[in-house]
Amino acid sequence: MEKKPQDLLEFLRRSSPEDPAPGMRPEPAPPSLEPTPRMLVLRRSQLIVAGVATALAVVLAFLLGLALGGAGEGEPAVAGALAGPWVIRVVTYKDTEAGRKMAKSVQAQLERLLLREVSQQYIPSQEKVVVTIGAWVHPPERFAPARELRRKIRGLSDSRTEKSPFQDADFWRIRR
Repeated sequence: MEKKPQDLLEFLRRSSPEDPAPGMRPEPAPPSLEPTPRMLVLRRSQLIVAGVATALAVVLAFLLGLALGGAGEGEPAVAGALAGPWVIRVVTYKDTEAGRKMAKSVQAQLERLLLREVSQQYIPSQEKVVVTIGAWVHPPERFAPARELRRKIRGLSDSRTEKSPFQDADFWRIRR
């Protein structure tokens, strides 16, 4: 591709069919520089604003993760609201000396049946002692082993009366 002449004299020189005079030969083109990539120049204030915006975005993402509970496949988006210590509440007694003795007796009987994670929970606000079994982070209704354990607890019967003293055993979320 030919460059356009910059002035009239050069135009005439290029358009003439004659050979130029020995002193008037065109000079060779100077070597051209290689093209350089475009550079992005940022000021310090722009970097500070970008850094603060990034930090706020990370904090916002963390807070949203806490609020929504990081729902996985098949979990509702509000699963974080239901997360917490879940147990099976076997039986509840008043927080008295007799109630504590009964709770300890029931706990010992359940441990003799080789059931794991049998414990007592004291609820001072309601003045109750609760015998619990199991421990789950999420609602255990969807876990087959948890449902089977609840069915087993409900099916236990008293040898003297043939009635099930734990028929009301159900899943319970421990509130703190």
